[in-house]
Amino acid sequence: EYLNRQGLGRLYDLPDFGAMNIDWREFVDEKGAPRAEMKRRLKAVGITPSKRVIVLSDKGLRSALVTVALLQMGYHRAGNFAAGLVSFVEN
Repeated sequence: EYLNRQGLGRLYDLPDFGAMNIDWREFVDEKGAPRAEMKRRLKAVGITPSKRVIVLSDKGLRSALVTVALLQMGYHRAGNFAAGLVSFVEN
């Protein structure tokens, strides 16, 4: 959603703030449990449990699921932008 920078029929005009687009399904398995391999993948790109991670999606729902998965993986500084990316466009 961030990298495409499109939604609601218009382009988002967002600054590059080091965002990374990872599909929410990569964080959880088919039962909704966190995928342990994601911790290794995140660490490989410099995202360690000690870093602050803000997760966002268009409306904040998928990012909430990812935030819970991150918290369960030990990323205790993970947070969800509950208003979602859409809130930037609507305001």
